[in-house]
Amino acid sequence: MGRSQHHAAELGLVGWRKFLLKSGLPHVRFRDLRHAHATLMLLQGVHPKVVSERLGHASVGITLDTYSHVLPSMQSDAVRSFDNLFRANPLTNHSRRKRPPPESAP
Repeated sequence: MGRSQHHAAELGLVGWRKFLLKSGLPHVRFRDLRHAHATLMLLQGVHPKVVSERLGHASVGITLDTYSHVLPSMQSDAVRSFDNLFRANPLTNHSRRKRPPPESAP
């Protein structure tokens, strides 16, 4: 980061701190908001590619590596959703499906 970019970033942080103080909000790092935003999007089922783009990551792999702690709950949700799909669809539930009577030969 160049000197002018660093200075601009510092001014942004000063503005963030002033905003928190004026609002009576507790100190929270701006980066923590970014992390919370990404985590909440993933937990809500937003596609990791979309989250990656919103964060400005060069690849979805960076997002997945960074937020992998969220994935175990997402995996169990995916399994539950897939299981519910087959439980709710009588055409795929072979144990409950009624077979038509065999046709008689002419």
